[in-house]
Amino acid sequence: MPERLGDSELSLAKGARSALATLACPYLPDLTANWRILVAETPVAGPTLDRLFAAGYRRQGSWFYRPECRGCSACIALRVPAAEFRPSRSQRRCLARTSELSCELRPASAWSAGHSALLARYLEHRHQLDSQPDETARGLLAEGAASAMLELRRGSALLAAMVVDWGEVSASAVYAFYEPEASRLGLGTASILNLIRLARSLGREWVYLGFWLKDHPKMHYKIRFRPHERRIADMWQRFEEAS
Repeated sequence: MPERLGDSELSLAKGARSALATLACPYLPDLTANWRILVAETPVAGPTLDRLFAAGYRRQGSWFYRPECRGCSACIALRVPAAEFRPSRSQRRCLARTSELSCELRPASAWSAGHSALLARYLEHRHQLDSQPDETARGLLAEGAASAMLELRRGSALLAAMVVDWGEVSASAVYAFYEPEASRLGLGTASILNLIRLARSLGREWVYLGFWLKDHPKMHYKIRFRPHERRIADMWQRFEEAS
């Protein structure tokens, strides 16, 4: 059944503040976007985190955000029911290609210079960004946040990492990055497949994959995880096919 959630139903952390910010759209060129931003003064975890994810919010640092743009509904939150997910043929091939890699869930405090170096290589190759990885890391991590890192390694070599927020019944993929020279392995897809597997084994119902935009080519991979639900007009709707 579709699920409707609103801000009035959210039990936010004590002292949380709300604001509406107008910024350049990070997805569609030459457009501005309105973002509802919730700033939590204390760490948010458990059922509160689940309700924020279900209401379409994502986390960056110590604040949560979702689009509230007039006349545009291109950004659609997407989630996968962990227990019902079944990998496609191409996803099974991806798992076979990466079966030699170890997968480990580590605390966010384990972030190291190796993670920063991998992130810098990824940003330069994938997005042509000459970024300061430590600044980017501060946007991914937050002191006291219910976060962890999913790592894929070949021996001791770190090939991929994903920052994940863990609620009581859900997991949210904050950001994934991987070794560009090993991109043929499909490490981004492998990270999500391993996250869904871990979420199911840990009793999480939902895995949130962030926003999907129909006309954004780099977002197409998200709808290949089926079945999934999309949050359209404040209601979660189920999709069995990648359309």
